[in-house]
Amino acid sequence: MPVSKSISHEIKIQAASIIKQIILTLSNPMSIVREALSNACAEEVDAKEIKITHFYDKDFGYSWEFEDDGCGMPYSETDLSERLNKFLNVGFGTAGGYDSDQFGDKGLGSKLCYAARKLIIESYPNKDEKYYRVEVHNPYGSISSSQPTIPEPDIFISPKREDKKGTKITVLGYMGGDKEYKCTFNKIRNYLFTSTVVGATNEDLNCRVPSKMGFAKNEIGMPI
Repeated sequence: MPVSKSISHEIKIQAASIIKQIILTLSNPMSIVREALSNACAEEVDAKEIKITHFYDKDFGYSWEFEDDGCGMPYSETDLSERLNKFLNVGFGTAGGYDSDQFGDKGLGSKLCYAARKLIIESYPNKDEKYYRVEVHNPYGSISSSQPTIPEPDIFISPKREDKKGTKITVLGYMGGDKEYKCTFNKIRNYLFTSTVVGATNEDLNCRVPSKMGFAKNEIGMPI
């Protein structure tokens, strides 16, 4: 009888398809608001104010902007546990053996920001004197194709020239920027109360939602 042999198989992971499935699974246009707030509202970020803006960009379509005054996100070429590294990469949360913020167990939610025609991240971390700017061109096109590929962020690092802190994330052309993803001010406001951490209370943190879409200029300050 022939002697059987054992072969060790190394499991491969197609990261682009995982990101694609995250986006498809969380396809509610408002899901990105929940995930962005979860990142910014974590106790470790220490933000006192978060601004959410939904607007129409003439080049990219319906878009989102999330800005906070928290601790910022530094980047490292060697330390994958830095905040900006974990934001850009997939699965670097508690489940992957990394320390994470209050709501960062899986390290997957921020990947909804890749459902954009262009992603821009600007961050002024407290821990160093650098300014980080990230640009990702057409990540949604890369991920949503029949043969998905991993988006390739370009990271620009320069000395911090302003006395600023915090992070601004601009998601241009969310889910392609189609009119289907236009959200009214009241819809955003209701979603904040019913489906995000805004339902909790913290006297020191306000979430403001100015409207830039032809509605009356509204701004709400709600305790989170």
